[in-house]
Amino acid sequence: DLTKYLEGLKALKSKGELVEAEGKPWVSSGSPPRPVERLQLLVDICSLTPDVFEKAAGDIKVESVTYTEEQRRLKWHCSAEEVPSRQLNIKDIIVEENSSV
Repeated sequence: DLTKYLEGLKALKSKGELVEAEGKPWVSSGSPPRPVERLQLLVDICSLTPDVFEKAAGDIKVESVTYTEEQRRLKWHCSAEEVPSRQLNIKDIIVEENSSV
């Protein structure tokens, strides 16, 4: 759940416990810049309604999707433990019905 994760990041940041390290090219990798702001942007994007897209689309037709209650309850993504690589995020992997990651 993105909002719970965002709350956790904000709590860590308020306590001074959020690790933000600048990487050095060809020496060491760092953390993504501004992790709280990046996640807030993702939450905002995921919360957009069709009217925002319709206004921006101009002459392009926008078709919105409404999920049923059954679809809303479906666990679309795998668990954190099932992500096969640290290069991927949970949201990047959509689990197919009757399949394993």
